[in-house]
Amino acid sequence: NNDSSYKSRGKGKTMNVTIRRLEHQDLDTRVEWCNDPRIYRQMPLNFPYSLSETEKWYQSTLMNESREDFVAEDNGELVSMFGLENIDRKNQRTELYMLVDPKKTDQGIGSEVLRWLCNYGFTKFNLTKVFLYTVEDNELARQFYEKFGFEQEGILRSHLYHHGEFVDRYIQALLREKWEGLSW
Repeated sequence: NNDSSYKSRGKGKTMNVTIRRLEHQDLDTRVEWCNDPRIYRQMPLNFPYSLSETEKWYQSTLMNESREDFVAEDNGELVSMFGLENIDRKNQRTELYMLVDPKKTDQGIGSEVLRWLCNYGFTKFNLTKVFLYTVEDNELARQFYEKFGFEQEGILRSHLYHHGEFVDRYIQALLREKWEGLSW
């Protein structure tokens, strides 16, 4: 079974979180979130996001063994989409991504999802490293990941054309030995 349910306490409220695989029924919400400036300004997305392109992307992911895509629901309401991509079993590493409903940020959802996703990746794939990229003006995200043990590995200078200019990309990673020492 690919579903996982648990109760947690996020920012003072009890969340009844269910994690399941991303399904076709979630794509309308994915398009809505990715077209929200609170999301697309912080991530290298091809704005505007269209449903037809998202459906093509989704179809391409179904047989792709180097990625796993999930959603989190809180009491039946979709609150996050996240996953692992470029899963490299030989080198035991993967890249993570995470979207939180832009109307529900700062409620502890991202923290819950990140802990679950790291635990899942390190356990299922016997990973040595989980990494991610952020764009240069997303300092809040970098600080968020640092709270969970991710360390900056470097800056890829003028690496990405984003909203009309070339911007730096930061790479952060959590290594297995650090993850094993965390309480979650």
